[in-house]
Amino acid sequence: MPGAYEIYNLGGTGTISLAELVQTIEQVVGKKAIIVRQPDQPGDVPITFANIDRARAALGYEPTTRSRRVSSGTGQPTSMKVSRPGAST
Repeated sequence: MPGAYEIYNLGGTGTISLAELVQTIEQVVGKKAIIVRQPDQPGDVPITFANIDRARAALGYEPTTRSRRVSSGTGQPTSMKVSRPGAST
């Protein structure tokens, strides 16, 4: 059918806060983000989770990268490890 399409959620198997995502990007690129805080917008939700069941069934999608944080007890990560399941660590 012309113009027909499907939308799939793509994500990992867990959740991450926006603050954690920004912090991870800062670590990877080596630059501090410029953050301008704004009030919540209509429709904003405190947490989201991508259910990938449809993408897994239709596309064979399977996340292969997971991130883990190790905290020093100060609330600040001391290291971040990205691993692929089955890979030696």
